[in-house]
Amino acid sequence: MSDGSRLLITGGCHGNELEGPLVGQRLIDWLPEAPTCGKVVGADQPAPRVPVAERI
Repeated sequence: MSDGSRLLITGGCHGNELEGPLVGQRLIDWLPEAPTCGKVVGADQPAPRVPVAERI
């Protein structure tokens, strides 16, 4: 990344599907080893709560 660039890492969780947050965490853990310049932001996005009646 060039100076001033920004990278947003998001990973949502739906039910028991934890792949999104886990992969995001692995990427954040790996980044200190990578040559980067700029800002990295990690955000966990929970699944929106939708009433059952609206899903049917």
